[in-house]
Amino acid sequence: MTDLKDHFDYDHWANKRLFNLTKAIPDVPEKASVLAAHILNAQRIWISRIREEESPLEVWQEIPDTKWDYWMDRNREDMTLILNQRQGNLVVQYRNSEGATFRSSQSDILQHMLLHGAYHRGQIAQLIRPMTEVPYTDFIFYTREQMR
Repeated sequence: MTDLKDHFDYDHWANKRLFNLTKAIPDVPEKASVLAAHILNAQRIWISRIREEESPLEVWQEIPDTKWDYWMDRNREDMTLILNQRQGNLVVQYRNSEGATFRSSQSDILQHMLLHGAYHRGQIAQLIRPMTEVPYTDFIFYTREQMR
């Protein structure tokens, strides 16, 4: 049985795997890079909301692929801190990108972050598949690799 920390470790693994391949493709479709940056931006925004801080990134802000590793690693480090002090029933009040105020449980936010990343990784894989062999990023492949 896995816990949320395992799922976020998987999320990091899947992002690294797909993003490193995406960076290596000459003339990669711009939409693939936009989606990769969006995944990182959204993670940072949710981390900031949980911590009641202003996010340094915006939802669709461009991030050059040379900075993807920085944001992947920073997001992972900060998520680890959040998960280590997690309060499942904590309710987070925040404003969305359009300024509307909402309240969501920390547990719901964390689950959303995982599903959001998987959704957009699927879109990236579809965009780059005509150019290269796309590695598996399914959770079960991650668990098999961890068992070796």
